[in-house]
Amino acid sequence: MFFLSAAALCALHRERWRKWSPVALTLLAGLVFTALASPRMSKYVVRTSAQFFVEAGVERRMKIWKDTLRMFRARPLTGTGLGTYDEIAFSRYGAPYGHFSDDRFRRGGWHAHNVHLHILAETGILGFSAWVYFLFCLAAMGVRSRKQSRSPESRALSEAFLLSGACFLVLSMTENLIAPRVHQSFRMNLTLALLILLSLSSIRWADRAAGRAGVLVE
Repeated sequence: MFFLSAAALCALHRERWRKWSPVALTLLAGLVFTALASPRMSKYVVRTSAQFFVEAGVERRMKIWKDTLRMFRARPLTGTGLGTYDEIAFSRYGAPYGHFSDDRFRRGGWHAHNVHLHILAETGILGFSAWVYFLFCLAAMGVRSRKQSRSPESRALSEAFLLSGACFLVLSMTENLIAPRVHQSFRMNLTLALLILLSLSSIRWADRAAGRAGVLVE
């Protein structure tokens, strides 16, 4: 996903990245050749693509998602509580997850393999509404900064911000990228917040630099 988002950003600014296209195509060809040269990898890709919904990882996730929705329906307003998923999933549901059912994962980081469902189960409608509002604010901030950008650099940074956010949302559909436990979530969310602030400050710095350049030209 991050490769696709980077490729999309380069496509939006292809006039600036055209000179690097031979290098990118060479790297892409190398990756494809490496995948084809490995029988194990090529067979895995073909098998999982042809039998997507019967692949073990997909079946396991669908079972986990059903149990997560059951958790939400049990306490729809406030959820089970932050950091309780990997206890509730084992103590109240005990679903068969294969070798993941042992006690190594109980209170050890088991998660819903979906950020949005995980938040919905642990914090209910109230917490999930706050999460959706947070995502909406980020998207609106990125769109607004792109519209107000005064230089190609700030526009590219704004688009990178939006593409990275979209990539995060897509990956969040099958994994939990903000960590499962409260203390781990705090560290990951703090890192996410710092990256957001860094992106926004970079956009503003590029705009200010463009403004100063315009003043010097005048």
